Amino acid sequence: KVMKHSDPTVIWCFFALFSMATVSLSLLISSFFSRAKVAAACGGLIYYVLYMPYSFFNRYDDTMGTSGKNLMCLMSSTGLGVGSAMIAKWEVIEEGVQWD
Repeated sequence: KVMKHSDPTVIWCFFALFSMATVSLSLLISSFFSRAKVAAACGGLIYYVLYMPYSFFNRYDDTMGTSGKNLMCLMSSTGLGVGSAMIAKWEVIEEGVQWD
């Protein structure tokens, strides 16, 4: 068992919300292109670029305020990285993420 201390429904909800946000982002990105090949090439690149702020988050996690962290989480791929880091921190201290 990978996450011994976390509630499985919280983890499932986290990944379900990430999936819905990623599908919405993909539809938004594809609406800017009229050719499928160009949209596929640019879509993957844009998705990767939207993950790049996570490296900034890793470096300045301790000094960054809540509003900065929330702003970064508006991008679904960065939000996945931030959320996974938070889940890992709670697992390391053997509490896990819970609803209460």
